[in-house]
Amino acid sequence: MRALAAVAPKMEALTHDENWNTYCGYLAGIKEKLEASRDGAQQRLNSPAVVSHDEMMTQKIALLVNEAQIQIIDLVMELPKVILEGADGARQAIEKFEQLE
Repeated sequence: MRALAAVAPKMEALTHDENWNTYCGYLAGIKEKLEASRDGAQQRLNSPAVVSHDEMMTQKIALLVNEAQIQIIDLVMELPKVILEGADGARQAIEKFEQLE
């Protein structure tokens, strides 16, 4: 818990850094492309014109891969916030523990 609490100041500084905002903007652009690709795969998968088992599997795989990549980007962009929230809980737990000593 101490390690998590110790990382919080670094995450706080990171989220206010212009480089982080640029990085998140870059990730947001990639995410938009992945969402478009995912949506296209879903449309092709739902199309009655797609009857080949191989083509259906290709679209299902594309759909799943794109969705996984989108989730990873969301996680990366939210990680500092999650660490900060976790650090607050860790600090509170440490304070309670130290009061018992």
